[in-house]
Amino acid sequence: LREENKFPIIPTTKPKHFTIHDIVQLVQYMARDKKYSYAFLVLIGCTLGYKIGIQLKMNWGCFVDENGIAKKSIEFEGTEARTVTKFLKSFIEYIYIKLEKPSLDTPAFINHANGKVMTTNSLNRDLRKLQKKYQSVIGMPYPFETDSLRRVFGLSVLEKWNFQQSAIGALRKHFGHNSDKRTREFLMLPEKTTISKVKDLYSSYSPNWKFEDIVF
Repeated sequence: LREENKFPIIPTTKPKHFTIHDIVQLVQYMARDKKYSYAFLVLIGCTLGYKIGIQLKMNWGCFVDENGIAKKSIEFEGTEARTVTKFLKSFIEYIYIKLEKPSLDTPAFINHANGKVMTTNSLNRDLRKLQKKYQSVIGMPYPFETDSLRRVFGLSVLEKWNFQQSAIGALRKHFGHNSDKRTREFLMLPEKTTISKVKDLYSSYSPNWKFEDIVF
């Protein structure tokens, strides 16, 4: 991380949801503290929206080529291709270098404390510990767990689609839910809340910088 990229710790205001802005700042702090694998897992989960069971099966060959250059899109186990943005490309290459360029068949999400591949159960425990450690950064609106990553992804999609109702349908298909109501419940959006109110709810916690401004 560039040394000059030091962001102030935002006072906790008990937001209703974690936002992608919270996550990027959290990742900055984790990378500063050399928690590279966790930083990688969290940002990939929040920007690409994979189920955690699928994500934990991925190796470095899913993300970079033999020269260590991030791929333009990511496909795994029949899932739809996920486009790699310019920001995400830089982040993937940054983490790959920090982890000393592991071989392409190396699992991408290893707990470096014990050398084992992360598991969903251990991750939920570890993510809650990280939330407690960095609570001044991301707050404590609810326990930070593996489902939180896909929830942030879903809310980011809603924001990009300007909170249109059709985005709920697209997310329902992506998440494999059987109804819009189930998708709303997963995203913690009250069934009777209008889209304009959802936008107000989601925007209740806004750091004074933007996702696109972060540079690794």
